[in-house]
Amino acid sequence: MKISRFTASNTDKGQRLSAFCGDFEVWYQFPPEQPVELRADPFITAALIPAMSLGEDIEIAGDVPVCPVLLENLAKAQHIFLCWAPHFGISLKPIQISGGNLSNPVGSQRTASFFSGGVDGTYTFLKAKNNIDELLFVKGIDMQLDNEQLYTEAYAANSHFLAQQGASLVAVESNVRFLGHHHKIGWNSWNGAGLASIAMAGGYRQCYIASGLSYAELIPEGTSYITDHLFSNAHTTVIHHGADATRLEKLTFLSKHSGALEILRVCWQDKGYNCGACEKCIRTMAGLRALKLSSPNFPPLDAKLLTTLAQQRLYDPADVSFLKQIEQAAITANDNALHSAVQRCVRRFEIKQLSKDIDRLLLGGLARKLKSALTTA
Repeated sequence: MKISRFTASNTDKGQRLSAFCGDFEVWYQFPPEQPVELRADPFITAALIPAMSLGEDIEIAGDVPVCPVLLENLAKAQHIFLCWAPHFGISLKPIQISGGNLSNPVGSQRTASFFSGGVDGTYTFLKAKNNIDELLFVKGIDMQLDNEQLYTEAYAANSHFLAQQGASLVAVESNVRFLGHHHKIGWNSWNGAGLASIAMAGGYRQCYIASGLSYAELIPEGTSYITDHLFSNAHTTVIHHGADATRLEKLTFLSKHSGALEILRVCWQDKGYNCGACEKCIRTMAGLRALKLSSPNFPPLDAKLLTTLAQQRLYDPADVSFLKQIEQAAITANDNALHSAVQRCVRRFEIKQLSKDIDRLLLGGLARKLKSALTTA
């Protein structure tokens, strides 16, 4: 994968960095006052997993600066993601990175953290706010780039909450997430690299990435305490934060801070602040109910939605882990209806996994091959 046509420009929206990663232009947009340095670092970080999926070496065109520390880190990250590839359902190959002018970056001395009003990002901010200078709300990550109305609404809510905490929100835009979609790679397989590339493009000294899993949940994820630090260069250090708590523990923590549950937004459907109907919304609503908490941004988890929860199809073991936490909390709360719905949902996933294991162990994957053939026919 050739990375070329690097540009840095001052547009009517602010400072913009861009480069072509193969045939896809990746860009980052920061406020006008944000100093940026044109380097290859953010682009090769973003392109690493897509290039590995293609089995193509990364070639940096021209004399663009690239950090030697980052190159060493990305070589280490490759070893881990090669082991994790089967879990992600993708095929990866080791690659080489060549070209560019070896030099260390410069940048600001500010520390940032990503923030969109979700459980993990809010927990990280509240826990580490004394160390954080700026909160980054990135259009193009948690919502589509063209959803101006939702972004404006969420930005206003988040800004108001952070102002009460003595902190400020920085508006950033990037299409980096769509580089993975362009190559049919799910964001959750490489989101640590994608977020780190934004931090590098912004020249931050440190950047927190909020954990979605606890240390007890050793599940391969695109962002992990095992790998996120490897998406650092000699100037920008990436810090994976929040694995000390489960999602339910984080919700409990948020409930003790004024305004945190009032801005809670977890939905990726771009159908209002929270759609209240997708798997992620209902899972969050189940967590709130198990803890006897509420948020004005979600409807109550009534009998109809409990039926929806029970019938949901799960694909990510991390989501199953969260539901098992909710199942135990429902037992503690004597909420039999919630416990039954969660149990049925988890059981459906476990039966599906058992069927896959039987097919793999006893049939040599015959059922999977037949399904694939019928799907593509």
